[in-house]
Amino acid sequence: MVSSGRPEAVSQNLLTGLSAGLGRHVWRWKSWWRYEPEVFFGFDLVSDQLRWVRLSRKPKGGVLFGLRWELVDFGIHDLAPTPDFDEADKERALIEYLQELIPPGRYPRARFYLSIQGAGVLFRRFSIPVLKKKSEEEQAVLWEARKQTPFPLENAYWTYRTIPRGKENNKKTEVIFLAILRSLLDRQVGLFLQAGAPLAGVTLGGFGFSDVLPAVPREEGEAVGLLEISPKSSYFSLYGKNGLEFFREFSSIGLKPADLEAGALAQFLEPLTAEVLSSLDFYQAQVSGRKVARLFLAGLPSGDVTIPAHFESVLGLKASVLSRVRELSYAVDNAAEFAELYPFFAKALGTALGRDRNPQLLPEALRKTFQLQHQNRLVFRLSLPVLAFAILFQAFHIYKLRSAESAVARLEQELMRLEAVPGFSHAALLEKNILSTQGFLSQFIRYPAVFPWHLKELSNLTPSEVELARATLLPVMFDSVSARQKHGVFDKLELAGSATAPYEETDAIVVEFIRRLEHSPFFGTVKVISKSEEKFGNQKTVGFAFEVGLK
Repeated sequence: MVSSGRPEAVSQNLLTGLSAGLGRHVWRWKSWWRYEPEVFFGFDLVSDQLRWVRLSRKPKGGVLFGLRWELVDFGIHDLAPTPDFDEADKERALIEYLQELIPPGRYPRARFYLSIQGAGVLFRRFSIPVLKKKSEEEQAVLWEARKQTPFPLENAYWTYRTIPRGKENNKKTEVIFLAILRSLLDRQVGLFLQAGAPLAGVTLGGFGFSDVLPAVPREEGEAVGLLEISPKSSYFSLYGKNGLEFFREFSSIGLKPADLEAGALAQFLEPLTAEVLSSLDFYQAQVSGRKVARLFLAGLPSGDVTIPAHFESVLGLKASVLSRVRELSYAVDNAAEFAELYPFFAKALGTALGRDRNPQLLPEALRKTFQLQHQNRLVFRLSLPVLAFAILFQAFHIYKLRSAESAVARLEQELMRLEAVPGFSHAALLEKNILSTQGFLSQFIRYPAVFPWHLKELSNLTPSEVELARATLLPVMFDSVSARQKHGVFDKLELAGSATAPYEETDAIVVEFIRRLEHSPFFGTVKVISKSEEKFGNQKTVGFAFEVGLK
């Protein structure tokens, strides 16, 4: 819904049926049937930068059902102003860059979309009485929004969504309200029009960047204005080095202390702040209804990390490091498991980062604080060093441990064995993995595709076995690993990642990777869930998602 009045024609048309959520691709049957390319631009209002551009189109030889889509990511283009680079120069550079990326007439049937994120997108969440008529509901939303919005709504474009009511709360309607100043949106739309990219739609909100909050005064930009909305759940992206700031942000988004058991949440955050979150700068919570359904933490650990020569020779990792960025991130869909597994994560991540951390269980109250829907699923979004990845893999998949307690015990055993390996210490980490950044917040670490090897055997390898290990390495990178539990045992594994190589070699690498998985003594049938391709000159990246059975 767009505010009344006479907005600038183009922006008004774009915002009709506005959807909130950065990068949320709304495919239409019309687009699929006509095979129309779709181009998505990600723009950060605070730093005034075009962060990413993504083109989705049907490759040659594709079919309608089971269609494979190519994703071509042009990466990040920094347009931040400098003393010798003023506003006019910046706008001109953006227009020229857009014309270079998408030459006029190159994609005559393409649909262009602009995703805007940053603190310039205002977010509010509140409740209104349940009303039957849509017009009455809209008036009630506007009445409440005007009281909470720092600028007149007549000067803004706005939209809102209602959250389905639960049985326990059927007298109130939860509302998520988004607004952006007309001047901000009209300026961005105008720049894209000048570049010859007529926009078919605009999305607001989405994932921000770590420079968003410090750049905007608290009273002027809503920190929680960075979110992705879907009809059933909301992602709130929050920033800050301090875990207690994270707790205060929770309070500010309208989640009442009674809903989250604020005391328990504070107890939960304090040990994490001291032990784990000291180097993390990004926190995200998925809120389903009024309950936290998922927690996501990410950050860039500081300081140089070295790799023992022993592990370098055993695993055959290259000595060169393309990037010094070491992202540490994981997501857990089951808070009860998270509480039990905290010693596991603290120890594994502490070891990986070369830091001493005292493992401790989270407060028992945490189990009651988070009531989750996915009780049998643990999800690890891995940008972890290969050592921590191997420990994760062993503890949960190879040994098929029936409980988190047994996983922690097994982990401690493996760590004790590792610490006995010559050259390994908390200060010397297996971290010579080649890291690359591709596109918008997509960071991967290259892992060796050598699964059947137990960590305890690494120190006992013969020279011929070392050569065999090197021969089994493949240029495969993992973005996420998800394990599914059935009857208390992990029975399936989902792998998402990519392989990059010269054009004619990439498909063969993926085929060989699948073959090795299927011939491993630990894995069963490999099912391809999805597959995509990216082309860069003579290089090709094949993205994949596999479902792998565990024997």
